[in-house]
Amino acid sequence: MDRRSLRLAVASATLGVTALAVLLAPPTTEATAAAPSGTIEGALGFNVFVRDLVQLDSGEIEGPLAVGGPVRWFGDFPVASVTPGEFIAPGDSVPSALVAAQGLVFPPSNRGELTVAIPSGGHPAPPPPGYAKVGGPSAVSVYSAGEQTWIVPHGQGPRYPAVVAVGAGQNAESVGRATGIDFAAVFTHLQSTSHDMAECQNTVRLTDLTGKPLPARIPPGTLAVVDLSRGGNVLNISAPNLGALATVIFSGPPSASSTLLVNVDIPVGQDQFTWAVPRFLGASVAEAPYLLWNFPGSASVVLNGAGALPGTVLGPRAELGIFGGGTVIGQVVADELAVGPGGDSPDGNLVRHAVNAVPLDCADPTPTEPGPSATPTASPSPAPTATGSPSASPYGRPPRP
Repeated sequence: MDRRSLRLAVASATLGVTALAVLLAPPTTEATAAAPSGTIEGALGFNVFVRDLVQLDSGEIEGPLAVGGPVRWFGDFPVASVTPGEFIAPGDSVPSALVAAQGLVFPPSNRGELTVAIPSGGHPAPPPPGYAKVGGPSAVSVYSAGEQTWIVPHGQGPRYPAVVAVGAGQNAESVGRATGIDFAAVFTHLQSTSHDMAECQNTVRLTDLTGKPLPARIPPGTLAVVDLSRGGNVLNISAPNLGALATVIFSGPPSASSTLLVNVDIPVGQDQFTWAVPRFLGASVAEAPYLLWNFPGSASVVLNGAGALPGTVLGPRAELGIFGGGTVIGQVVADELAVGPGGDSPDGNLVRHAVNAVPLDCADPTPTEPGPSATPTASPSPAPTATGSPSASPYGRPPRP
């Protein structure tokens, strides 16, 4: 990836608050991330890892966010409210809780805080410190006071109402320094991984509570039992059949010795799959690392409604939307991502932090006889005021100078 040099300009230093204007353009060189070797190790432990564009409207991301393009937000939105993750960029000593490789698109209303590694209303305990990394052709001003940092459009003051508020003292050089993440290379790997996983043979048969296999075409509102008695389990299922499930019960809790890979086949010619996430029984936060939902194609995937989806969502070619007040408990990998608006859930559209632990290989190469509800997965299509003492603000957000 060709990049130009990073340019920093010092604007001013007043009232004990260092103000630095940063003109960020691509640096001349950028280290390439280490070659990933597991399912989504290339995502470097980020809660949300996106190739192109992230739009944040309403909700919360508990863990770190990284995007190879810009980040755009439309109101108050917390990122890394529980953990900044473990990825530390070259030259830093604090994890990168927000990586916006191609800069920031500030709210059109000129209002709204994107908080980074700062407590939220739902998570009042302060997370460990985390940094914001802002690259690409953008222009911002960075103000730092103690253990707080504010990033605003270039030339605006620290009390500008549209801001990235960072829960760590960070200078402008660190904000603009390259992360070493080669998003293009990582996503080439992730797309290949997703394709390979989609070719795993089915080992799981969906049944009803009596053990009777579900029909080839599952009727809406169906309850399904998933048998996880094998070691590594693979379920290949069509999007229409997946969308027909209202309740999913696991025969035993997913675990390191009993993982589940679900390959979702979206029919050729269908541009969007809108999924009202069903109720899951037998899997929540502790079990989420051992579930992986693989969407290998390029169709848009919309998770709609207030359901909670345990497990990582892997859609490296897909545009993904999380709407309606739902929750994803796991990592999210997508080409583009939109979170919100919509939903009456008090948690909004929530992405909880749980790092994937489902292995890359088809753990059990001996398939069961495919159940009538399992369908082969098609190959994906080729490749989203400055005076006085600051006062305390709600939800643990830092006072601004």
